[in-house]
Amino acid sequence: MGTVILIVTLGTALFRGALSRWQKRLMPHVHRFGALFLIGAGGYLVFYWFFIAGLA
Repeated sequence: MGTVILIVTLGTALFRGALSRWQKRLMPHVHRFGALFLIGAGGYLVFYWFFIAGLA
């Protein structure tokens, strides 16, 4: 996490204009990608519980 913050900070300082344009284009999709990731993680947990761990 610290590495990501460091990279974003340095990138912002060095490439302020290009980075801000890139972030503005990316931000509308972050919510959708996060939601898809959570659905996938939940699906994996259900699959694991039922078929691998045999908890059903």
